[in-house]
Amino acid sequence: MFGLRLSPRFARIIGAVLLLASLFTLALGLRRIILLLSLGGVSAGEVPFSLESALQFRRVVMILQTGALPAHDSMIQCPEGIDPAATYTVFVDYLQAALCRIFPGSLSVAERLRWIESGWFCLSIPLLAMWARWATGRWSAGFVAGFLYAVSFASIERSTGAELSTENAAFPFLAAHFLCRAATRGADGRRRWWWTIGSAAALALAVVSWDLMQFYLFAWAGLAAWKILRGQWQSSDTEARTWLAEWAALVLVALFNPYHRAHGLLFSPAMLVASACALILAVRARQASPRKGPLPPVIFFGLCACVALMSAGNYSESYGHFLDLLWAKIRFHNIKPLDPSLLTFDQRLLWTPALHSPTFRLTGQILGVLCAVTLPAVWAVGRVSRNNLDLLQPLICFVFSALAFVFFYRFHVFVAFFGAMLAAAWWGMAARGEIRWAALVRGWIGLGLFAEAAHTLGGRLTREEVYFDEQVGLTKWLAKNAKPETVLAGFGISGPIAAYGKCGIVLHPKFESRAVRDKEKEYAEKLFTGTIKSFRDWAGRQGASYYVYGLGAFSTNQPTLQLRYMVNAMNPPPTAPARLFEHGKEDGHYFKLVYSNRKYRVFKIFTDTEEIAGRLALRRASVAFERGDMDTAEMEATAALRANPNLREAEEILKHVVALRGKGFSVGHEPVR
Repeated sequence: MFGLRLSPRFARIIGAVLLLASLFTLALGLRRIILLLSLGGVSAGEVPFSLESALQFRRVVMILQTGALPAHDSMIQCPEGIDPAATYTVFVDYLQAALCRIFPGSLSVAERLRWIESGWFCLSIPLLAMWARWATGRWSAGFVAGFLYAVSFASIERSTGAELSTENAAFPFLAAHFLCRAATRGADGRRRWWWTIGSAAALALAVVSWDLMQFYLFAWAGLAAWKILRGQWQSSDTEARTWLAEWAALVLVALFNPYHRAHGLLFSPAMLVASACALILAVRARQASPRKGPLPPVIFFGLCACVALMSAGNYSESYGHFLDLLWAKIRFHNIKPLDPSLLTFDQRLLWTPALHSPTFRLTGQILGVLCAVTLPAVWAVGRVSRNNLDLLQPLICFVFSALAFVFFYRFHVFVAFFGAMLAAAWWGMAARGEIRWAALVRGWIGLGLFAEAAHTLGGRLTREEVYFDEQVGLTKWLAKNAKPETVLAGFGISGPIAAYGKCGIVLHPKFESRAVRDKEKEYAEKLFTGTIKSFRDWAGRQGASYYVYGLGAFSTNQPTLQLRYMVNAMNPPPTAPARLFEHGKEDGHYFKLVYSNRKYRVFKIFTDTEEIAGRLALRRASVAFERGDMDTAEMEATAALRANPNLREAEEILKHVVALRGKGFSVGHEPVR
């Protein structure tokens, strides 16, 4: 046509580029459509982020405004504050802030971030397709991997941009890691080293982006240990050298990344196993005649135990509660007991979204079609992948991810990723004629792709009711009337209060820290089992000036997800502060209602210091009034009301002063809206 002739090689390149671009466009467009559908019907204008997502939004805004995050953020987890670099995986925040600067200024930061969140995640789809092409030799397998991952309900659920999540930044790096590792198989010389460096760097960036990516490290380290124990790896092998480069990159992350250094990554179980493997390979490399055959397991596990004894405190402190939760789920057959006394506080607190146990109905909705395609692939790929690391590693990761998903819903993101890889591997085997009934296999996978796309397009993502309009009204009022005071609020609304209300927050919605969980426990116990005075005194010690109470704490809907369940107080006493706040009977001596809407009530907290100051001023006003010193009486009574507007005696003194002077007066109460 038009006299233009393309060489076969150039035509293949053009076809590959068009395929990858089409997959990316399909994935991004689908996520934008579902985002608009899921956020429709909100009258609050631009929909705000919630929970930890709101705090991530706040950090990105801080970077855009000042160029960096502060070394210490005194507005989060008041009064002690936090070190952001050691508390969050801030690499993602800086990455998103840099990408935000590319967008036109007419777009709000939130809208830019929603595009970035989806767009960056969608980079994993062409990368996954390229991996499938490299691992199977078929572009058709690349299409299967990319299309299935693009339309999978499980991969879309958390990547629409409705909320921000660091996992969405991590998966493109994980896909790049698999691609680079597969590329090392057919490369030699300098090209092999470049692919090796790419694999190591991508894996390190995946771990830096999302701490739960350490789950993959268990399979990564376990597979290396299995090969070394069986004598299949020597330090001179290409696979072993690539793996050693990846281990070295992870050691650098563990030593120099503030977050992973603070959380003890170097002494995590996966890294302990990996370090023992690296030590064994190093010893074998120095031997004149490297040992052949299997390594006695006692030597390997002895090395692991020695390293483990050095230090494991930080890692256990950061992640040990997940093992505690897993044990509780095993003990109670993966069903959350209605009796909270059967669980510890940590178990009750963590057994909530997204760490809850999926039901059969939810599993069918999220992974039903995907599993119909991938479960047969597990058997088929398992038969031929024993000596093929490109296929064996995704197979092991998928099996582990599926087992983890049984107990923790959050792992559906791994199931979708590795499931797409398995489906592509199965297709590639059928395309090469390596299995029987190849045509039937291709037909089954093709039907699965169509069914998954139809299922995703026909459904709509469901989100927990977060009261967007009420949240916006609350944070606007706080930004106007309370900024930058410290606010005590439940962890469900604390993030938006910090991000949009510009206030300090006491409770931090991130539970890796023992101190955070202890503070949450103290708050809940004071709220449901304490008295109004003990609750006020505790809030005062945290430096809180306002308290935000969320209505609905005594709802009969899903009682095991309510805060009273967390502290084993399903039926709090009549004097519990939560009952007083819920039913509008709060004690006026300690809290003053200053704002309310359908979901939230804001109270001004009068601390013990203010209470004492108010009563001292009231006493001076009384003495001055009895002496007939009206000017001093008026001044001190006004000061008493400023310290505590609930002092009715001070109002009476002002009324008498005005009556004697024959003029009117007004007391400056803030209106309840």
